[in-house]
Amino acid sequence: MSSPRRGRAWKRPLLLVGPALILLGLAVLVADWRLFFVGGALGWLLAVQFIRRGRAGLKYQTAIRHLRRGELDQALAVMDSLIRAEPDDPEHLRFRAELHRLAGHLEQAARDYERLIALVPESADGYVGLAELWVQRGDYQRARDYAQQGAARDPCGWTPAYTLALIADRLGDAPGAIAHAQAALDAGIPDRRFRLLVHLWSARGHARLGQWDEARVAVSQLRADPRAFAEWDAILASEQAGQIRAMLGADVQLARALREGAAPLETLAESRGDGR
Repeated sequence: MSSPRRGRAWKRPLLLVGPALILLGLAVLVADWRLFFVGGALGWLLAVQFIRRGRAGLKYQTAIRHLRRGELDQALAVMDSLIRAEPDDPEHLRFRAELHRLAGHLEQAARDYERLIALVPESADGYVGLAELWVQRGDYQRARDYAQQGAARDPCGWTPAYTLALIADRLGDAPGAIAHAQAALDAGIPDRRFRLLVHLWSARGHARLGQWDEARVAVSQLRADPRAFAEWDAILASEQAGQIRAMLGADVQLARALREGAAPLETLAESRGDGR
């Protein structure tokens, strides 16, 4: 970080915890009031957490309301003001980067992900975000490089494995798509809509290898949860979902066709997830 930013980075926490430090110092100096001062210090620190969380939480709620109304510029303006107040909070940067991606501002999103990596280089989030961004741009080799860096930082997480499965599917790397899809499932994907896609990429990988029994099993798994399709319907119908439709819409359409019997299993071996 530059010198001015380093200055702001240490001054803000000091202002927040300063009263607690003073109270702890008084606890050392005044033994008879030690419990009182220590309790006051702990109470202040707890209050600070709620104050910060409450202020940021209200900003997020406002940004999300704008997002739901299709007001991406206003949502971004809310996050801009929050980041100006708290520039070193990685969650703020991650959320704004995702808003930029929804708006198609890929350069701005990349800058936020790069700042996120600089702030928390041990986290996978910035690397996975850049990987998804390069998937949007159609540069799957570069996307894989970033996703692998994310996986190195979170080897047991589902998100890097999911992203690697997506990239392997797009590259036609059938063994890689199958392996990464299984790793994502083993890690525990919390959202049914993402599990649906992972089953599709696994099925397509097996079909490309001529492993039709395994492909049928994967297709039966994607058919198992109709609520996943309902979630995708709601998301893809949104005005803000243009970038998501471009990246994943063809996959959802194929999964639906397989579920409804409108597409034979052999279609998997011939299909491409990016719609090309």
